Amino acid sequence: MSQQIPFYRSFRFRFVFLVVGVQFLFVLVAGIYFIRQQAEAETQKAFASNAGSLKVVSSFVRNGMNAFGENLNLLAVTSAMGSFDPEESGKLLKTYKVSSLFISGERVSLYDNNNKLVSDNIMVGGKKDTSGFNNFWDVEPLHIYMGPTRWAGFSPTRTFGVTVQNPARANGVLVADFSFRRLSSFLNDYRIGSKGFVVLVDGGGAILFHREPRWTKESVPVSQLGFRDFNAKQFKVKDPMFVTLSDSVEYMVNYLWDPGTRIGYLALQPRQEIEAMVSLVRNSMIVLFLSLLIIMTLLSAWISSLLSRPLLLLSEKMLLVKNGNWDVESGIHRTDEIGMLAEIFDTMRESIRKYILELGAHRDRLEIEVANRTDELNKANKVLQLMSRTDDLTGIPNRRDIMEKIRYETYRAQRNNRPIAFLLGDIDKFKSFNDTYGHDCGDGVLRTVAQAMRSMLRKHDYIARWGGEEFLVVLPETDLDGSHIVAERIRAKVESTEYQYGGKTLRVTITIGVAMFDYRLGVERSISLADRALYLGKDNGRNRVEYWDAGQTPQSEYDAAAQEVAINGGNEFDLPTDVLDKLESERQRIDQAENGDSESPRSDSVS
Repeated sequence: MSQQIPFYRSFRFRFVFLVVGVQFLFVLVAGIYFIRQQAEAETQKAFASNAGSLKVVSSFVRNGMNAFGENLNLLAVTSAMGSFDPEESGKLLKTYKVSSLFISGERVSLYDNNNKLVSDNIMVGGKKDTSGFNNFWDVEPLHIYMGPTRWAGFSPTRTFGVTVQNPARANGVLVADFSFRRLSSFLNDYRIGSKGFVVLVDGGGAILFHREPRWTKESVPVSQLGFRDFNAKQFKVKDPMFVTLSDSVEYMVNYLWDPGTRIGYLALQPRQEIEAMVSLVRNSMIVLFLSLLIIMTLLSAWISSLLSRPLLLLSEKMLLVKNGNWDVESGIHRTDEIGMLAEIFDTMRESIRKYILELGAHRDRLEIEVANRTDELNKANKVLQLMSRTDDLTGIPNRRDIMEKIRYETYRAQRNNRPIAFLLGDIDKFKSFNDTYGHDCGDGVLRTVAQAMRSMLRKHDYIARWGGEEFLVVLPETDLDGSHIVAERIRAKVESTEYQYGGKTLRVTITIGVAMFDYRLGVERSISLADRALYLGKDNGRNRVEYWDAGQTPQSEYDAAAQEVAINGGNEFDLPTDVLDKLESERQRIDQAENGDSESPRSDSVS
C-alpha cells in the first residue's frame, strides 16, 4: 500500500472547498429569504383555510334553518292544521312523525284566524310556555318569518312562522321555536385547524353558540370574550389578525356575516398552533437546504474527479472488468489518491471473480425469499379483510359484515319458508356512562354488553354492532315465540351482568325491539319495524322487550316496498353465486358444530 497523502493537499479538497464555499453562501442567503416567505405563506394559508371553514359552517347553519322552515311549511299545509280543530291538530303535533322533526324545548303552536292559540306540541305534564306569539302581522303568505333571538331554557332560540291557509276563514299562523342546540353536535365537533373552534353571534353581538355552554345560558355580548367595540354587521377581517381573548390565549380571527340568517361566524385558531406549523415548515426547509448542500458538495466532488485524466483511464479499465476481462490491470502507479484507488481496483478485481460465482446462488435464495414474502403478504391481506368486517371496539361483526349474512339468511328463509326474527337492542341511558365516568367507561360498557348478548346466542345466530350503542341480533329459523324467549334471556343476562369500573359496580340495562322478517317489506323495512318496537320500549320505561305487531304495519309500507322492487328490477335477495356458495359452506359448518354441541343456549326454545 502506498503512503497516504494528507487530504488538505489533494486536488479534490481544493476544488471542493472553493465550490462548496460559494454554494454555502448562496444557500444561506436564499434559505433565510425563502423561510421568511414560507412563514408568511403558512399564515396566509391557515387564514384562507379558516375562511373556507366558515363558509362550510355558515352553509350548514343556513341549510339547517332552511330545512326547519320547509318542514314547518309542509306541516302548515296539512288538513289537520287548516281545520283549526284543537283535537285534530293537537293530535297531529304530538305524533311520532311530527315530534321527531323537533328537539326538546322546541315548541310548535297553531293560532287561528283570530290569533288565538289552538293547540301545541306540549305533551301531558309538560311545562306550558305562556309567553305566546304576538308578531302575527309580520308573517306573510309564501314567506317564512324568522323572529329575533331570545333566550329560554338556557339555550338561544328563534321563532319561525308560516301562514296556515283556510278557505272558509282567514288564515292562521303556525309558529315553532328553532333551538340552536340543533347545531351543537356539528359545531362542537367542527375544528378550526386542530385546536380552534367556531363562535356564532347574532346581529346584536350576543353569543349564539360557544363550545363552552356557559356563554349561551343567557344573552352574553361577544365583547366579554375580548372583542372590543364589536359590531356584528360591520366587523370585517381582510388579513390575518391576532386577538388575545379573555382566556389569555392569542387567536387568529376570521369572521363572516350572513345577512340571510342574521348570524355572524367567528373562527378562532390559537396562534401557538399556527406558530407550530410555521416552525415545522422552517425546520423542514432547513433540513432541505442542508440536504441540498450535501448533495451539491458530493456532486462537486464527483465533477472534480471527472476532470482528472487518470480517473477516466481507470474507468475504462473498470469497464473491461465489467465485460468479463478479469486479467486487465490498472497500469497506474502514483502516490496520490488516484494511485491508491488504482491499487484498490487491482485488489477488488481479484475479489470480483469469487463474488460473481456466488451471485447466482444468492439470486436463487432471493427468489425463494420473495416467494415466502409473497405468501406472508397474502396471509396479512386475509387478516386485514377480517379486520375490515369486525368492530374494533367490541370484537363482534360490524354492520357491513352482518348485512351480507342477513341477505343470505333471508334468501334461505324465503326459499325454505322458514321464519327469521330481528332483535334491535339499545343500551339504556348510555350517554350517562360517558358523561359521568368518561368514554373509557362507555367503551367498557359496550364490550360488556356485546359479550353478554353473544353468550346467549346459538352458533348460527348473528350479532353485530349496528351503530353507537345499538346491537342487531338475527335469529334464523326462529318464530315469534322463540324470539320472545331469546330476547327476554338477553335482557335478563345484561341486567344481571356487573361491570366494574374505577372501583364501582355499574348496572347496565338494555331495551330490545323485536320484529319478524317480512319478505314483502324487505330487510331494511323489517329491521325498521324492530327499531319502532325499540322506541316503544324506551317510551314505556326501558329495560324491557317490546314486540312489533305485524297488524300495525300500514298498507302504505307494503305498497312502497313493492314499488321499490319494481323500480330496481329485482329484489334484495339476489346474491352472486360465489357469495351464496361461500355462505352456504359456512352455514353447513356451523350446523354440523351445532348438532354436536349439547350446550346450545336455547335449543329447546325455538321451533
